[in-house]
Amino acid sequence: MGVRGTNFVVDSTPAGKMSTHVIEGMVDVAKNDSILFSGRGRHVFAGEYVDADQKGISEVKKFEVVPYLETLKAEQPELLAFADQASELEKTSVAA
Repeated sequence: MGVRGTNFVVDSTPAGKMSTHVIEGMVDVAKNDSILFSGRGRHVFAGEYVDADQKGISEVKKFEVVPYLETLKAEQPELLAFADQASELEKTSVAA
């Protein structure tokens, strides 16, 4: 997947539940590729998230981005450090 100008976090559990939180930009979420490529995926914009499991994809819900990022920073600092490094690499490659 190649995404430019979009930041999102996908969480998954061993039981197969996933959540997609969009920090910036827009992400389409779908049960499979054919739904996604047909444009019938669930559109999730910045400040929104969806949950998904074997039963399907939830309705789009709102969340507060800053508190969410603060929680991620406290619980998974390596995740945000990686995101910062990737962002810096993208800036360098675009400038070159």
